[in-house]
Amino acid sequence: MNFPLIPENKKIKVLDNYYLDECESTNSISSEEFFELLESSEPIQLIDVRSKEEYAQNNIANSINIPFESLETRIQEIDLTLPLYIICQSGIRSRIAQQKLLRHNSTSFIYNILGGINQYNTLLI
Repeated sequence: MNFPLIPENKKIKVLDNYYLDECESTNSISSEEFFELLESSEPIQLIDVRSKEEYAQNNIANSINIPFESLETRIQEIDLTLPLYIICQSGIRSRIAQQKLLRHNSTSFIYNILGGINQYNTLLI
């Protein structure tokens, strides 16, 4: 985001810089890397934070559907001892879900899958 530096929006620039720093500090994995990971024998846990309706239309085998809105009330269903990968439709909800889960357990390996199921599906063609 680029905003002209005028007195009215200096706070926006501060928020913009904060958001960019937050994005750079999170663990993310590309859909391509995740696709390769699924082919390996490494034990992982995949949480799909899309709605039940979205999940029913298209999902990755062995994923666990915990809709974004239910995440904090269903956190006990997640095994935070395993590397955790989070997916949504485009990568936005999963990034926010990742931040929420990191607040509960900052030592866990929690990864956001960039591009979400949209990007993942392009690899299946």
